[in-house]
Amino acid sequence: KDVSHSYIIMGFPAANIKSPDQYPLDVTSYILGMGRASRLYKKLVEETKLAYTVSASFATHKGPGLFYVYAECSPENTSTVSNKILIELNQLTFENVTDEELNRARVLLIRDKLLQEQTPDGKAEELGFYAAIGNRKIAEKYIKNIKKVKPKDVKNIISKYLIFPNIPTVVITP
Repeated sequence: KDVSHSYIIMGFPAANIKSPDQYPLDVTSYILGMGRASRLYKKLVEETKLAYTVSASFATHKGPGLFYVYAECSPENTSTVSNKILIELNQLTFENVTDEELNRARVLLIRDKLLQEQTPDGKAEELGFYAAIGNRKIAEKYIKNIKKVKPKDVKNIISKYLIFPNIPTVVITP
């Protein structure tokens, strides 16, 4: 593919839909890379201007889920951006997230969940997803379980799933 920027995707096999780990994984994805106040966005896009965009997400599945970090940057910044992402992930294994970060992530997750339920398309998508995995009860308890996530849960989830140095990474450069 003819591209002018570098694209970095780091993916980690993670918890399945039946695991209680799915809730701290969702929260962790928001802390790291959801929105302008997330750790990676602030550090890589706003403060250092090394990346054009960065995000993190956790996709829950019936089998193993997928936690990934995505970044887009100029080709000369590819190694630096990749390394800074790894440093940030590693740092979360040694320090707790702040109450402010945790509360922000929880509020955004709950907001997104409630907004999804307000549209027919969103409701249909949710019902279809939980019907496909065979467990509607997860949706009913989702908000309650997100509210239970603590800073130590984020630290533990990073150590459990985002394992170093074996990090599958794809980089597309010009």
